[in-house]
Amino acid sequence: EPPLYGVILDLSEKQLTPAIIRKAVEISFVNFALIKDDKHKTDEIISLALKKLGYKVSKEKLKENTIDIIKENKYLFRDLPERLRDKQTSDVAIKHLGHRSIPFIPKNILTEEMCHQALHDLNDEVDFRALNAIPYSSVCLSVLKKIGEKEGAYNLMRYFNPDAIDSAVASEAVRQELSCIALIP
Repeated sequence: EPPLYGVILDLSEKQLTPAIIRKAVEISFVNFALIKDDKHKTDEIISLALKKLGYKVSKEKLKENTIDIIKENKYLFRDLPERLRDKQTSDVAIKHLGHRSIPFIPKNILTEEMCHQALHDLNDEVDFRALNAIPYSSVCLSVLKKIGEKEGAYNLMRYFNPDAIDSAVASEAVRQELSCIALIP
C-alpha cells in the first residue's frame, strides 16, 4: 500500500470524503496539517490527529485538551480550525509562540494589545512573514524601535502591512535607515 503522506493536496474537494480524510490522518499527522478547509477538521478528525501525535484526547474535552497540548506543542496552533483558535487558545499561543502566532489568530479576535504581547520573543529569530499580519501601526512602530537597528529597518518595512504604515512608522523607519523612504505607501 503506497503511503498517503501529503496526498490530501492532490485530492479534489469531491474526493475528500470523511473516510479518505480519516484514513489519511491515521497514516500521518501531516495530512491533518494539509487539510485547508476547516469543515473537514471535525472533532473526530482533530482527536485522531492528536492521538497520532501521541496525545490522549477526548472529544468531550477537546477544547481543554487542545489548550494543554499547545502549551507543549506550540506549532499545533496554526493547524487548528478557526473555531478552536478563539481568544483563550490564542492567548496561550501568544505566550508560547510569540509573534509567530499572529498570522494564525482570526482577524475578528486579534487586538492591538494581543499583537504587543506577542512581540515578547522578537529578540529571538524574527519571522518576517508574521510581520505582514500585523494590522496596527503602533505595533509596527514597537517592532522598529525594538529590533530595527539589529534587523535593519528596511528589512522590517518590506514585510509590514502597508495599511499599518502611518506617519510615525514611516518617520521612525526613515530615521533608522534612509532607504526606507522607498517603502512608504
